[in-house]
Amino acid sequence: MFRLKDAPKELIEIETKKMLNDLSLENKSENYSTVLSGGMKRKLSIAIAFIGNSTTVILDEPTAGVDPFARRAIWDLILKYKSGRTIVLSTHHLDEADLLSDRLAIISSGELQCVGTTMSLKRKYGEGYNLIIELISIENDNPMPFAKLTEFLRKFMFDISIKEQHGNQITYVIIDDAEHTKIFPSMLAELDEKKTKYGIRNYGLANSSLEQVFLRVADEVKRPEDYERLSSWKKFQNHFKFYFKRLETNENEIQDEQIETNTILTGKNH
Repeated sequence: MFRLKDAPKELIEIETKKMLNDLSLENKSENYSTVLSGGMKRKLSIAIAFIGNSTTVILDEPTAGVDPFARRAIWDLILKYKSGRTIVLSTHHLDEADLLSDRLAIISSGELQCVGTTMSLKRKYGEGYNLIIELISIENDNPMPFAKLTEFLRKFMFDISIKEQHGNQITYVIIDDAEHTKIFPSMLAELDEKKTKYGIRNYGLANSSLEQVFLRVADEVKRPEDYERLSSWKKFQNHFKFYFKRLETNENEIQDEQIETNTILTGKNH
């Protein structure tokens, strides 16, 4: 492999030991690849892609079908060796894409939909920040426990909206832009001071997940032809089932005719 990549001979042993050590495969260095487990073979393939100072590496779902330990080892290897390289990686794991990528490209319905950094895509396609607040308890004589809390928050952000409310917990959505994020320090500081007043047990603030971004992008690109394509596939399936059902019926009719003919012939012989 080193010779194919025109790497200097003196680097062969050093790079090989380094890669085996990074992937915890030192004890398998004398074994043939055919005796390795599926996860070990996957790690070995990743090492071969990086070895020899490759400047461009293409990885097609490198962690598909491996156990969590091997998956973490592959992540660590990619993060360690990605400096100075161009890595094109495809994956169905959104947490993996979020962790490893500097720029993301989302494909839906077989077409490229958007490209950008994680933050830029979350800002453009995400729903915003989620402020989740949990109260200590809700009194029976207080049918609207969150009304005063919502009124307090709207003093800072008039356009804050309620996403959902379940029991003692409520989730607000805050627009993700500079105008709103600069208010966070003062709003959260005062919220801390008034936790007792509003009966707050705890709260958390989180940005949109990459999964939300993907689902929103995928939902936006649904077109009439997608449904027509699905409808055509259903028609094909129904036609296919009808054909075989008809074929089976014809075979049964032929068998019945043969049985009837044999019965008649037997009766004549007697």
